[in-house]
Amino acid sequence: DRDNNVLIADELKLMKIYDIDKNGIDELIVQGDYYNYAIYTLNGDKVEGLAWNKYGGNLKIYPTKGIFCWEGGHNNSEYIEYIGIKDTQAKEAASKSWLYKFTEDSMRPYHYVYKINGKKVTKKKYKKYVDALKKEKAITASKLKWRQ
Repeated sequence: DRDNNVLIADELKLMKIYDIDKNGIDELIVQGDYYNYAIYTLNGDKVEGLAWNKYGGNLKIYPTKGIFCWEGGHNNSEYIEYIGIKDTQAKEAASKSWLYKFTEDSMRPYHYVYKINGKKVTKKKYKKYVDALKKEKAITASKLKWRQ
């Protein structure tokens, strides 16, 4: 079930196996119905969930850093997350989130929060971190060979 992070076969639409952290153990990247993306790894003889993105997409992998990125949002909030994988652990490397204020004619973003390694930072520090990361050519979801 979703609450216990167990993959439900009926929700699985597309999958790809790719070693994100280059440790010799492939991660299973699933694109499905309920979670847009879910990433799993093998820990001994057990499959363990690492990360889920329910309302988003735009998956990018930075393989020399062992980091992947995705974007998402729901209702009046949006985010960009960079998540590092090391063996069987996933940890937020950086993130940017914001809210939207709605008016009759438009919506505008406000209340930006920038983080690196789980700690709030300035926009300048976040941008410097992300710009350095983006110097590596990312592997996008469209470049992965998906299986059904």
